[in-house]
Amino acid sequence: MKSRCGLIALAVFLATACCLLGQNSGQDQWIGTWKLNRTKSKYQAPAKVPLSRVVKFEAVPGGMKATSDLVDAEGNVHIEFTAKYDGKDVVLNGPELGLTVAVTRIDAFTFDTVQKNRGTLNVTSHNVVSRDGKTLTTTTVGTLSSGEKLTHTSVYDKQP
Repeated sequence: MKSRCGLIALAVFLATACCLLGQNSGQDQWIGTWKLNRTKSKYQAPAKVPLSRVVKFEAVPGGMKATSDLVDAEGNVHIEFTAKYDGKDVVLNGPELGLTVAVTRIDAFTFDTVQKNRGTLNVTSHNVVSRDGKTLTTTTVGTLSSGEKLTHTSVYDKQP
């Protein structure tokens, strides 16, 4: 159960984090710190909305550093990665091995991401920052290694 919940937590982070990659960080609306809004987020059972999650995105030369700290019923999960904006798979540093993510930037507010587990597609996400820049909504769909389907809508509030 811990492995499945860890994968779900990782999938949601990846969806959020990866969606936040863009080609021109000067125009990207996701640079900064985002806090999960538990009330507005919806997760498909048996998964549950995390108790808390803070995601931080920093511009780095040619890309971005993403850091996530999540707390759920099973404990703390820390995930991070640094990626260039070239659409190639990037290894994620976290509790699971063999996970990668690739991102497609649609515009300064919208991204789609693809997550793979050991080269096999398992999660996709559609991510949208509101036009006022205050809300990030990530819709994630996929299949866990157990074969269980997941569908999540995570809503994040921009932090000052």
